[in-house]
Amino acid sequence: MIARLALAVLLAIAIVAQPLSAVVAQPVLEQLNSGTDTWSIWSQYNSSPAPDVLFVGDSRVRQDVDVTAVSSDLASRRGRTVTVSKIGLSSADMALLDSVLYRVVARSSRPRTVVIALSEFAFNASYQPDRTADYWQLSFPPDLGFMGAALAHDPNRSRLLSGWALPLVAHAPILAQGAQCLVQSSPVCVPPMHLHDGQMTTTLRDTILAYYVDLFLRDYKWSASELQDLSSAAERVRAAGSRLAFVVLPITGIAEINPPLYANFLARMGTIADAHRAPLADLHAAVNKSDWSVWLDPSHLNDRGARLIAPQLASIASDAT
Repeated sequence: MIARLALAVLLAIAIVAQPLSAVVAQPVLEQLNSGTDTWSIWSQYNSSPAPDVLFVGDSRVRQDVDVTAVSSDLASRRGRTVTVSKIGLSSADMALLDSVLYRVVARSSRPRTVVIALSEFAFNASYQPDRTADYWQLSFPPDLGFMGAALAHDPNRSRLLSGWALPLVAHAPILAQGAQCLVQSSPVCVPPMHLHDGQMTTTLRDTILAYYVDLFLRDYKWSASELQDLSSAAERVRAAGSRLAFVVLPITGIAEINPPLYANFLARMGTIADAHRAPLADLHAAVNKSDWSVWLDPSHLNDRGARLIAPQLASIASDAT
């Protein structure tokens, strides 16, 4: 009898822990990442009506798109208030962004214009990031269509399904890291610094470029699936009735690593933009590369740099078709 009672208590705890784990995990994850995690970014976007203009992409979007400045510029052009938002997920590939755009257009409130930011590393078949945690974090509120899209994109389908069936599976690593940080602080417990006013140094530039080559550009092979995911994302936007544009955001030093490869990237992006009858704005060299006061690192501008390109981003949104 005692054994059965203990088993029943454990079972009840396990059942209650499933939804409770999500309630606890989200603020823990937000604290650990200062709101740059996929869960926090999606939750913030999903909590408000859709903007007039939405920029979607990787961390370059998160860092380089000054939504206040772009909104102000568009308002001056149009003589009315124009709302602007962004969804910028760290190192996002097109498979993840296609799934994000499913969620964006599945809402009843949809952006009038979507600008998709394109990054060269995202189309390397040799770059295979583990995105299961991102798909879990995009799963609220539950949506069967999104689950289908995530399953189609994530090669770790059994792990993805297990986290949906038993949410504690998905949230346990977050809770474990949070608990560890309560007991003993370590570098992973320190929220990432947002050096919006920081400036690139020679050491940082060289370190980031070496890291970039090793992680993102190693054994570069064009990914047919990522190209298809880009087309799928564009088609989702069009089917939702939104206007579409593409942009390549500024970089410094990255295009010079392998100029023929980067030229091929731009050519391929132009072909896809033409196929979807959408404008493509190439800003990769739009910011003075010798003025390091506007750069955080080779992939990101600081706040001053973001303000510099705001008028060009406003033009891109205005040119969307």
